[in-house]
Amino acid sequence: MHLHGYDIMRDVAAGGTARIRFRATVPGRFELELEDRGAQIADLTVQSS
Repeated sequence: MHLHGYDIMRDVAAGGTARIRFRATVPGRFELELEDRGAQIADLTVQSS
């Protein structure tokens, strides 16, 4: 998995799960994708308070 904007990558096995813990300090909308497949699996929106 690759969380764009934060440039965080984690390996995840087929059919498995992964957890990404990080401090969300950069506001914006970021794509989470299965990097090797080029498939977007989620959008993450970070808003400043």
